[in-house]
Amino acid sequence: MGQPSKSGNDSINSQLSDIKNNLANIYKDHNELKTLNRIISDLKLWNEMAHVPEFAQTMTNDENSEVSTQIKQELLLLKYPAILEAYNNISQLANMDIPQLINNIESALDQTYDLHRDREQILVRGQQLRELTEEFHKMIVKNIVVFEKYTNLMNREKEFWLLASKKVQEINRKVDALEKRASEDKKY
Repeated sequence: MGQPSKSGNDSINSQLSDIKNNLANIYKDHNELKTLNRIISDLKLWNEMAHVPEFAQTMTNDENSEVSTQIKQELLLLKYPAILEAYNNISQLANMDIPQLINNIESALDQTYDLHRDREQILVRGQQLRELTEEFHKMIVKNIVVFEKYTNLMNREKEFWLLASKKVQEINRKVDALEKRASEDKKY
């Protein structure tokens, strides 16, 4: 009574071997997953991943190990692009020699950028910069004067056309009145 039957054990063993074969095929197709597992193991992140809801659900369910393995496989396949990108980034970071990189950056800056020389050049060109600034301000003032003259010209032109329009209307009224009077004179 409490002992599983031999056929039950065989069924479970065959399911486990199928799952192992599927997992082996996944690892064969995606070699970077082996490296990712090694990195996760080396950094001891499996316990951290147990707090992630997707992993916690699959890791705590011992009764349905077949389902949890299948869910793990599906999750890995769904997140494969992100995993591959993270793996490439981790590989690049692992291959970097950070102290050497920092030294190269510092030495490159030292070779290309001399603050003292730049300060001296600014002081030498100080008079030129002041003259250039003065000329720039004069040019701005001249532009303002030209703009004001243009605006005044446009206002005068507008007034001229308004006056001309009024005079044309007056002349039209006078002509209409004369034509009306002439037509009335002809009637009588």
